[in-house]
Amino acid sequence: MSFPQALRSGLVGEVGASEAETEVVQTVLALLRVFSKQSITVAGRCALARGRNEVSADDMRHALMYNARMFFQEHSDGQLLERVDNERREMEEEEGEEEEEEGEE
Repeated sequence: MSFPQALRSGLVGEVGASEAETEVVQTVLALLRVFSKQSITVAGRCALARGRNEVSADDMRHALMYNARMFFQEHSDGQLLERVDNERREMEEEEGEEEEEEGEE
């Protein structure tokens, strides 16, 4: 039995995410970061309300469940869009800082 010299996937040229796909991924990541940060804040408040200084796994789980239910109800579209835009800017700054650190090495 002979094997082919080259295997081909059927894709020709460069394969990568389009600019629109990259934009959607960045927006979803920013939205998840806003959601996570808000959940961490809620978990901290739960721990303090229970007289503790440390957030437990249960606090975090309850905060995530609460946020999953209330996240889009607590914000108007404009407020949420503003928070996501701010988070995207923060992500870009963090990415720039990481590139600077890699350049220094």
